[in-house]
Amino acid sequence: MVNAAEITTTGGMDEDERRLLQLGYKQEVKRIFSEFTNFGLAASMISILLGIIPLYTYQLETGGPVVMFWSWIIIGPFSFALVLSLGEICCAFPTMGALYFWALRLGGEKWGPFASWISGWCNLLGQIAGVASGAFAGAQMISELVALLGGKSTEHDIILYYFIMLVCAGVVNTFAEVMLTALCYISVAWQILGVLVIVIGMLSTAPTLQSASFVFTDYHQDAGFPNMCAYVALIGCLTAASTFTGYDTAAHVAEETTNSHNSTPRAMLWAVLNAYILGIILIVGMNVCIQGDVGSFLSSVEDDDTGTNQAYTLLWKSTVGTNGTVVFMIITLVAIECSNCANLTSAARMLYSFARDGALPYSNIWYHIDPKFGGPTRAIWLSLFIAFILGLPSLGSDAVLGALFSLTATGLYASYIIPIFLRVTVSRDTFQPLEFNLG
Repeated sequence: MVNAAEITTTGGMDEDERRLLQLGYKQEVKRIFSEFTNFGLAASMISILLGIIPLYTYQLETGGPVVMFWSWIIIGPFSFALVLSLGEICCAFPTMGALYFWALRLGGEKWGPFASWISGWCNLLGQIAGVASGAFAGAQMISELVALLGGKSTEHDIILYYFIMLVCAGVVNTFAEVMLTALCYISVAWQILGVLVIVIGMLSTAPTLQSASFVFTDYHQDAGFPNMCAYVALIGCLTAASTFTGYDTAAHVAEETTNSHNSTPRAMLWAVLNAYILGIILIVGMNVCIQGDVGSFLSSVEDDDTGTNQAYTLLWKSTVGTNGTVVFMIITLVAIECSNCANLTSAARMLYSFARDGALPYSNIWYHIDPKFGGPTRAIWLSLFIAFILGLPSLGSDAVLGALFSLTATGLYASYIIPIFLRVTVSRDTFQPLEFNLG
């Protein structure tokens, strides 16, 4: 952090650099993101194809179509309200690392340091768990694709798939100025077109279509909690809750975004709205194409003798056939990897900024900008290493995948709530909102 004595002149600096210096930090990274590419990064992070498809079996078992649809309908607007609150704070404090710095400033001398420590570690844990869960989901889908094509994946193969997913994200992030900014454009189009291709493909080829009553009201649970509908429904809501996270990715690259105090809040808002609309389309489109009741459909998944064990595979095979299923899996895999890249961007920036403020062991090592590539390369690969270790236990288990998604949601939501709580309590009368504010 820059000492107050070092802030002597802002001559020759643009508005972004001046605001950053006033917050106590020097401009150390290139501003390579525009408002649209910042939105693209956040939209990639809130990937609908990653959030819904890999956990489709889990969702059918924990509430079925009614919980899938209505949890999305309800949680989406709450997430939008959450982002509005975070956006107001982000406009005032557009810094890398975001949440923990906001907590520090909003908590004041009494509560700031402790709140910052809690928020920072919750966010960092949630970010790295997100990297692990995304690569984990990709590894599972590659295994499912291999089984669909007649092959078989061992546990060692799945570990290899997992490793490849992580390394590819690391390479893209290392060459951020060229590859990551290009990915932001590609990913937005891929996510939107991918959802439309999958939904239209299923609707146009499904032998039968379910009624509106089935899509909006059918309840099913196979989670081992008889007569506990409310509890099962709450568990089922975790999928929507974990998908509507990661919009803080836009804030984590604020120091790399032009006009960051305005661009970053708007990018977060557009990313959540984009996810909300696409999620409704995908959930309704997939559930309306289920053949038969949910119980018999899930039994068919268990009885499938081809080696595949995911509900989305059977659903796609029953509508578009094997070749179409391969295409849909490839579409989803690319979307998952785009999300992994965005998630790693966020995790690495969080780790780097935490090290910048001396909050990590050996902070002097991780607080480093690569002079050749212009990014926090060490933080990128440390984040990947931790994510790899975190995801190793029992690869291929839906329970572990669900646990990682839940850990991501828990860590990130905790880090979101803390600065908002401080904004409306400790800093209620002292916080000075800037251009983007709630009035």
